[in-house]
Amino acid sequence: MKTKLLITLFFLTFAVSGWCQFQTNVSAATMVYHDVCIEPLSFNSPPTTDYIVAGNLFDTALQSERAFLKKVDENGAVIWNIAYQEPTSPHLRILDIVSHLDLIFATGYIDIGGKRKVFLAQFEALSGNFLQANYYDVVGPNFNSTGLHISFSNSDANGDSIADPGFVIAGYFSDCYSLDINCVFNNIGFVLRTDSGLNVLWAAETDAPNTVNTLEYDFVNGVAETSDGFFLTGSATWQDLSNNTAQQIVLAHKLDFQGTMQWDQSYVFGNANDVSVDAYFDNTTSKIYMLTNYSFSHYFGISVFDNNGTYDSARSWYADDPNNLNMYGFALMPSFNSANNLVIAGYDRDESWNIGANSYYGESNVFLYEFDKNTGNPVATNYQYLVPNVEPGTEDFNLWDFQMPTIYYPDMAFPKTDNSNNNHYYLAGYRAIDPTVTDVSLELFKVDPAKRNTCDSKIINPNHLSLTKQSVPVTSAHVPTNAFPINLTATAMPYTEDFCVRELAVEEHSMEKIKMFPN
Repeated sequence: MKTKLLITLFFLTFAVSGWCQFQTNVSAATMVYHDVCIEPLSFNSPPTTDYIVAGNLFDTALQSERAFLKKVDENGAVIWNIAYQEPTSPHLRILDIVSHLDLIFATGYIDIGGKRKVFLAQFEALSGNFLQANYYDVVGPNFNSTGLHISFSNSDANGDSIADPGFVIAGYFSDCYSLDINCVFNNIGFVLRTDSGLNVLWAAETDAPNTVNTLEYDFVNGVAETSDGFFLTGSATWQDLSNNTAQQIVLAHKLDFQGTMQWDQSYVFGNANDVSVDAYFDNTTSKIYMLTNYSFSHYFGISVFDNNGTYDSARSWYADDPNNLNMYGFALMPSFNSANNLVIAGYDRDESWNIGANSYYGESNVFLYEFDKNTGNPVATNYQYLVPNVEPGTEDFNLWDFQMPTIYYPDMAFPKTDNSNNNHYYLAGYRAIDPTVTDVSLELFKVDPAKRNTCDSKIINPNHLSLTKQSVPVTSAHVPTNAFPINLTATAMPYTEDFCVRELAVEEHSMEKIKMFPN
């Protein structure tokens, strides 16, 4: 009897533990999931641990897309799945979302009269119903513009000492329709501040001079709010007059809450492409931890500044592993294990592995890397999650058309404490279910603070090195921006969901019976 009870308790414990975590796959027939980002819902009445997945579903030729929002519960089950379009526009694309109260806000671009225009759209979090949207002419109607990041802010946007709740959108405007680093001296980063009614409060541009060739890397892809302003990530252009070349450099630029420049610490480190992709402001120490990627090392890194712009070389570092190249950071978030740690989430560009006699290859394998904020040293064991996938075709915001993404690094991870007071990291990735076709499905993860997933994984342990940077000035200034209303229509979309379950003491995973949902 004691033996039976022990076995029963063991399997019950294992089942409960497994249910707290998940790894699930969501697919749509003959479609490609693209630009996937995830966001926890923030309202507390009633309390929720549901979250939103956003992105775009392309045809297999990557020629047409449908923007979507998908609501998922804490166990990985899809609650609703809705696609959106503007009836008169050939293209609407969601590239980032944020949750505020019981609402969801999205940005990206919409085609208006043959020009890409940044937009801001509002939806109900409970139902996915569309509420309102604007597109924006940044500088003027002749420019294309794209929003890459959105966040909520309750800061004072006009200097009257009264909070102005609303949104901060970051992106770029350009002469060119598509994302093009050869856009003849004319890619320029921007930040747009709106009120809660989607009206423009101010906009600012970021730019660096380049007169030596056509390469243009001036983009803003992220905003981290500090105690007195907005810290911008992305990239800028460095012209090397000694040999008349230009290259992509790290953007590290600070605006006050009214959009006026406070300081700039943008820099060049590598030999081709340097880019910052996310930042975390530590309220206790007033330190800014900036997540970077370098083509030179094929890896991520961390640069640290105080809130006044002083560079902290002792806490700054980059990773390197010649035996396991091309791991790039996408998101930086607090650790559940210690307030002294941070966690990097990202994708491995290309990974090969074997399970028994079977060989696999995966692009965009998700990884988590935890480190000590003060030393940069890795903490505990860090993992990459092994999922077969190949990114199809060539497309503006493909992750791997080049060595690493040019500028778009979607928010593919967040930390969350559920209603049972359990801590987990939520992650998003991709899976090619059948390598003979170009369908790409969505892979969602919920992993514990030890960073273990429910299916296959491998340990990662890159080296940790100090970096030497060279400052490059980037300027910013206010620019005119106008808003125009648009209307979106919604359509429920069918999907297929199946959960990954690893058998006890077996590394290979199996799939539960596929379940079809009309929505």
